[in-house]
Amino acid sequence: MRGVMVALFAYWVNIGSILGAVVDNYTQSRMGPLSYRIPLSCLYVVPTLLFIALFFVPESPRWLLHRGKEEPARRALEKLRGSAFANVPSAFSSDAQRSSTEETASVGSASVVPSLLELEWAEMVKGVEEEKRTQSNVAAVHMFKGVDLRRTLLCYGIIACQTASGVWFLIGYQTYFYTVCGISRAFEFSIMNTCFGFLGVNVGMFAIRHLLGRRAILMLGAMACGLCQLASAIAATVSPNTLPTGQTLVAFTALFMFFYNGCVGAASYPVATELVSSRLRAWTVGTATSLGYLLAWLTNFCTPYFINPEHLDWGAQYGYIWAASNFLCVLFFYFLMPEMKGRSLEELDEIFAAEVPARKFQSYQCLIREAARLDAVDAIHAKAPVDQRGEND
Repeated sequence: MRGVMVALFAYWVNIGSILGAVVDNYTQSRMGPLSYRIPLSCLYVVPTLLFIALFFVPESPRWLLHRGKEEPARRALEKLRGSAFANVPSAFSSDAQRSSTEETASVGSASVVPSLLELEWAEMVKGVEEEKRTQSNVAAVHMFKGVDLRRTLLCYGIIACQTASGVWFLIGYQTYFYTVCGISRAFEFSIMNTCFGFLGVNVGMFAIRHLLGRRAILMLGAMACGLCQLASAIAATVSPNTLPTGQTLVAFTALFMFFYNGCVGAASYPVATELVSSRLRAWTVGTATSLGYLLAWLTNFCTPYFINPEHLDWGAQYGYIWAASNFLCVLFFYFLMPEMKGRSLEELDEIFAAEVPARKFQSYQCLIREAARLDAVDAIHAKAPVDQRGEND
């Protein structure tokens, strides 16, 4: 569920965009100060709710473990997972592992199978211990050293691919872009495309959970976005400023928003957070997000010079640039982006430490989960005599 949970970021961004567009649409006829005060005041509603809600959100168990707070970390994990999770037995990944673990973990004639909660806790503790063993202190400069350099560059790359898709051009200038291309009802069409994006997020979250891996959905999204941009640019080149061209632009822009939000938009932040190690996640994802905003600003700064009639006057032919950048993203995803679906964060740490090539991630056999399973079984064994003494007393 990790990918779906992080993808909810894109889900709520789209809801906010739709509500904002509706508010703008209904306040555009006001001629007084309320025409801008109402939309601006709406921006404070969600931050206020978040400010209150964050007081009730448990702290990250891994963050607490990195700071030596084991008991609060355990309580935070139990609160996040819920009581039912503690009663679900862990599954075995193979018959060989089942046989090995049953031999090691048997007590009399009964084998001990740790719960999912116990297994996750043991794996988490073991992963943090390994990170502390290899790197006792944490500083920003460690993002660019050793195996973390690869993880940092991949994280930066996935965030940069958001801008490379061309989405910031459409988010910032979609209504004006339609107007320049001679399309009437430009604002209404931009709201429609936002709704298509929201539909795409829902489809994308389902696909991430049940249908496709991270790498596959990123490649699909980048390819589809590139083809949409290319189709719009070709239509504007062949028959500029005509009704069929305008209809083509609206249709392919709607498809672009659907595939971007359903693929690249939904998967990019889950992938970005999975790529980096726990101890450097705040530094790496924070600087990557800053890079994303810098590239978004650069796009919004340069776009008017490309599409304005008094400047380059490219109009929809601006899509040629974004088609090329999307196809480059496809190559980046194919050759460099590993598939991380179904892996725990501790397993990813082990795989990156082993310097496994991107296309061999899925076949790599990790040792940390089996070691964590044995630790969890040992913890159950250590606890059992205590419980039995309590019952006898």
